[in-house]
Amino acid sequence: MESLKLQFGENFIVQECLSQHPYMAQFNNTSVNTIRVMTYRSLATNEVVIPNAILRVGAEGKDVDNAHAGGMFCGISANGVLGKYMCDYLGNKKKSFNGVDYSNSDFCIPNYNRVKEFAKEVADKVLHHRLLALDIMLDEQGNPKLIEVNVGGFSAWLFQYTNGSAFGQYTDEVISFFEKRKNKCCKHSNHNNYGKQSKKWLLIANSIFAANKKFLGFMYILLSIPDRGLASWRISPIILC
Repeated sequence: MESLKLQFGENFIVQECLSQHPYMAQFNNTSVNTIRVMTYRSLATNEVVIPNAILRVGAEGKDVDNAHAGGMFCGISANGVLGKYMCDYLGNKKKSFNGVDYSNSDFCIPNYNRVKEFAKEVADKVLHHRLLALDIMLDEQGNPKLIEVNVGGFSAWLFQYTNGSAFGQYTDEVISFFEKRKNKCCKHSNHNNYGKQSKKWLLIANSIFAANKKFLGFMYILLSIPDRGLASWRISPIILC
């Protein structure tokens, strides 16, 4: 501890060292391969749901599973079954990675129902953001452990490359919510602190709605404390289709 203080002063965190489940290690044993779970607090019911999830796998020899560090990722179905291909950060697809063939295998995440319940428990405690991307690992006993919470860097493209629409079955719900409120949002943008860039994006969204209400290229997720007014809401771009 004294050596850490000498090197970092008071600016460091000591965390428990975790070993991943053997099933997860088969994809790459040099990195902790995490499950990124998307949680969404429904605009219709205010209930936390899980529209999407992916498995991130590090490149052989690497100690991280990030796509930008050479890792790849694949989709996960609602019952925990992995997709038949891996993607890199540019969307290029591969049937195999690190010598593991995904195209002819029926890989299934162990204890996946518990992973989803765990993700909901975490998201339910975060009232000021409707969207979270949780990086979760499985320890040696198969228990889910939270590694990281992603808020600003949501990376919706991870889900879109592998599973299609990031919001899945909740896509129409989200589109409907913003379609009804687009005029109010654009009006409000004249009186807030978001500046010209946010107003520009809102006008783009408005023009897309006006051109064709059945097609939406960009969506704006309001990440807020539910009982506060529009002035306190944060706007973040998400591609839906």
